[in-house]
Amino acid sequence: MELISKKGIEQLAEKAVDLILSGDSEGALHVLKPVLDVKCPFAKLDTLGRQISKVGTKTDMPKFFETFDRIIDYNAMGGFVIVGQSLIHFLPDAFDKVMEKSREYIIKGDVWYVCDIIGERSLGHALV
Repeated sequence: MELISKKGIEQLAEKAVDLILSGDSEGALHVLKPVLDVKCPFAKLDTLGRQISKVGTKTDMPKFFETFDRIIDYNAMGGFVIVGQSLIHFLPDAFDKVMEKSREYIIKGDVWYVCDIIGERSLGHALV
């Protein structure tokens, strides 16, 4: 996969969100795999995470969290960036759930950089 453009990120996020909202978390993961399977700058992955979560509501939260679980289970470094950034959006409505999931994802990751990635995103924003 070539380096993805800002427009490409927006299109990818839109496809993923459509699948998430329809309850197809596996489909959303499939759409994201081309980005997860290659090295991609964290700034672009952060943008992708923000774009994915920005339409999430309290009502849709379970669908997003199910998809986040699948992305984390895929165990690609970029997935932790996308999910860590996405979790920030849900802090105001589900602080405890975001903290619980952040901890769960760090434990699942089981390598130092996952703690760093999640800590700089959802956990870091929770402290601010």
